[in-house]
Amino acid sequence: MRKTLLVVTGGNVRRGLSWAALGACLALPVQSFAAEAAALAPVPAAAPSKPSGLPKSKALVVPVVVGPVAPPPAALVEALAQGLRDNVNWDVTVPSASTPVASAQDPAASVAAVEAAATAVGRVSVDMPAAAVSETLAPAFEQLVQASMHAPLGTSGAEALVKVGGRLLSAQAASGQEEAARKTATDLKLLLPARTFREGEGVSFVAAALLQAAPTDGITAEFKANAPACAIELDGFEVGKGQATVALRPLSKYAAVARCPGKAGATEDSFVRVVSVSALQPAKEGEAPAAGPRKFALDASFPSHLRSTPDGLLLAFDNSQQRVAQEETYARRLAERYGVSSVVLASVGEFQSAEWLNARLYLSSGYKNRHGLARLENARAMALGRYLATGKESPGVLNAEEAGNMVAASQSLRPVSRPAPAVNPWYKDVPGWSFVGAGVASVVLGRWIDAKAEDKREEARVNTINDPFKRDKLNGEASDLKFWSGITMYGGGLLAVTGIVLLALPEYGPDQGELYGLAPLPGGAAFTYGGRF
Repeated sequence: MRKTLLVVTGGNVRRGLSWAALGACLALPVQSFAAEAAALAPVPAAAPSKPSGLPKSKALVVPVVVGPVAPPPAALVEALAQGLRDNVNWDVTVPSASTPVASAQDPAASVAAVEAAATAVGRVSVDMPAAAVSETLAPAFEQLVQASMHAPLGTSGAEALVKVGGRLLSAQAASGQEEAARKTATDLKLLLPARTFREGEGVSFVAAALLQAAPTDGITAEFKANAPACAIELDGFEVGKGQATVALRPLSKYAAVARCPGKAGATEDSFVRVVSVSALQPAKEGEAPAAGPRKFALDASFPSHLRSTPDGLLLAFDNSQQRVAQEETYARRLAERYGVSSVVLASVGEFQSAEWLNARLYLSSGYKNRHGLARLENARAMALGRYLATGKESPGVLNAEEAGNMVAASQSLRPVSRPAPAVNPWYKDVPGWSFVGAGVASVVLGRWIDAKAEDKREEARVNTINDPFKRDKLNGEASDLKFWSGITMYGGGLLAVTGIVLLALPEYGPDQGELYGLAPLPGGAAFTYGGRF
C-alpha cells in the first residue's frame, strides 16, 4: 500500500524538503510512524527551574493561521504557555480579552515638558529684552531635549519644541550668544529633521540663517516604507515618500510611521515605531556595529496581518509562501512592538495524517532559536513549551532534527523508478521531415530534368528536318534525360511517402522500435518498414 506524508502549516500545503521551515509538502511512501508516536508514554510533569534572581525575560505567545482556517484551540495555546512558565525566569503572556498586552511602541511625550514649554512661551512679551527671553525659554527647551531621550516627542512635543526653539534661537542670536545659538540650531535641526520653520513661528531672519547653516553631524538613519507612495512621518512631520534618509540626534527617540494610500481615499498606517540611534548601535543583537546609515522598515501591511479577535491577538498570513517570506520579520516586529525578548508562534498543521501543534521560538532579533511539534493534547503541549523554554528533550515532543530524520528515512524508502522519457510531438520528428524534404526536392529535380528532355525533343523535331544525324543525337539525349527524370521523380515520391508515414506514426517508447529501408530493384525500388509498436 502506498502511504503519503503531508506536512502543512496552518492548513495550507506548500512545497519543500526542509522540516526546519515546517512549510513543506512531501508526497513520499513511508512506513507508519504514527503508531510509534501514539505509543509514547504519558508526558511527566517537569520540576520548575530555580529563579536566577535576575529580571525575568518577557515572552509573548501568538497563535498563527495560514489562509481561511481556524486558529489553534485556546486551551492548547494556554497549555503551551504553561509549559514555558515552568522556566520561572520567564514572564510569559498570551494576549487575550482577559489579559491584554500593551504596546511598548506608542509614543508618550513628557506632559510636564510640554506644559513647561507652553508656560515659558506665555511669559514672553514683545517688549522683553532678547537676553531675558533667552533666559526664560532656555530651561524649557532643554527640558524638551532631555525628554526626547526617554520617549518620542510626538506631535504635541514637536510643536512645543518649534514654538520654544524658534523664539529661543532668535533671542540668542539677537543677544550675541553665538555658541548657545549654534547648539540650539543643531538640536532643532536634528530633533526636527526636514522641518522648515514658517513665518509666525517666532523665527527671525538671522535665526533662519543659523538653522540653515547648522551642522548635521548626527547619526544618519534611513527609513523605508513598503510602498513608494507611502508618506514617512517622524513625530507627525513628513520627511519623505517611500524612502527617506535623515540625520537624527544621538540617543533621542522618534516616533516613525508610514501612511499609505488605501481604498476609497482612506489611509493604511503602519504601527508607530519608536527608533533611537547611537554611533555604536548594531543592526541586530549579537552582530557587529553596522556601517553606513541605520535602516528602519515601516510596513503598513503588518497591522492587517496582526488581528485582534475576541480571544486575543492573531497573526494571519494569506498563504504559506507569504509565511515563509515574512514570519521571521514579523516575529522581530512583534518583539519590538510589545517590548518582549522572545516570541512564540503557535499553529496547527497536518503531519502523518494527524494534526500536530507546531511552535517556533524566535528571539527579538528575529532568529529562530527552537522549533518543535506535539500532538493536540494539553499534556504534550505543556511538554512542547518546556522544550522551547529549556531546550531539553521531552517525551512526546518532536524537535526539528528528529522530524528531519523521519523525513529522510521516508525519502530513502521511495521506490526507484525511471521517469518516462519525453515523447516529442509529430511536428518535431526530424527523420520524417528529412524524408519529406528530400522527396519533394527529388520530385522537383525530376520535373526539371523532364522539362529539359522535352526541350531536346522539340528541338529535334523543329530544327533538324535536313539533318538526320543531329536529330538522332538530340532524341538520344532526350531519352537519357527522360530515364533519369523518372528515376529521380519516383525515388523522390518514395522518400516523400516515407516521411509522411514517419510523421503519421506516433513516436515509440523505450520498449518500442521501428526499422525502415529502401532497396533499388530492376525497374523500381522496394521500401520496407517494420518494428515494435
